[in-house]
Amino acid sequence: MATVNADRTHIQICDDNRNPGYRAMARYSTSYLQTWTVTAPNDSCKSDRTYISHITHVQVCSGYEKLGSITWDCSPYRTLDSSA
Repeated sequence: MATVNADRTHIQICDDNRNPGYRAMARYSTSYLQTWTVTAPNDSCKSDRTYISHITHVQVCSGYEKLGSITWDCSPYRTLDSSA
């Protein structure tokens, strides 16, 4: 699960699956046309923030680790409401 705060400067991704082979990641784009990723540790959360831009799009991904690599399955990008 990924959450973005109301002013669109902070994002948090959480991995609530206790299976160590599964991962959670969020890709997000900013108003400065940059794309970033944040990956949650197993059974925990991780946050990231922007400093001079706003988060405009978010894509949530789940992954399964096998033989040292992760295969990601991602949802479509979601455009955030620009009125926030």
